[in-house]
Amino acid sequence: MTNNIKCSININTYKKAGYFGGDPSGYKDEYEGIIYHTKNQLSGNMYTIKKNYGKDMDIIESLGPVKKEIKKEIARVKGRFLSYCEIDKKKYFDVKTDIPVRQIFNTDNYTLSSDWRFREDLLWLSFDEVLIAHQWKVRIEVQQRHDRKNRNDA
Repeated sequence: MTNNIKCSININTYKKAGYFGGDPSGYKDEYEGIIYHTKNQLSGNMYTIKKNYGKDMDIIESLGPVKKEIKKEIARVKGRFLSYCEIDKKKYFDVKTDIPVRQIFNTDNYTLSSDWRFREDLLWLSFDEVLIAHQWKVRIEVQQRHDRKNRNDA
């Protein structure tokens, strides 16, 4: 709050096409935003904290209303939840190139076949095959319901 820096993010920039068809624009997991110095002094009082950072914060549908509040633009933010995050055209995360750092045990001795790394739905989702990933997710859920029913019956 001492630097008067804010970030406004517009989530879900997807726009449907017209009534008679046409191409939709954007993606459902897409976001865009701006990091900026604000003209309004952010104080530490409770009203300001709730208004800017809490459940009472304003919800905007475009970045237009933010323009009157900008003293100096710092950076532009854009990306997709399932793909990448970019700030001022520099990628900070890309699902196709970044490998998460995690502890991997010896897979020969400790990994179950149900380990999340082997889930078909996540593998297909990583290749942007959402429909196939959804079909696999439904298969997994049906199998889980069947297993739970068998456990409850036993």
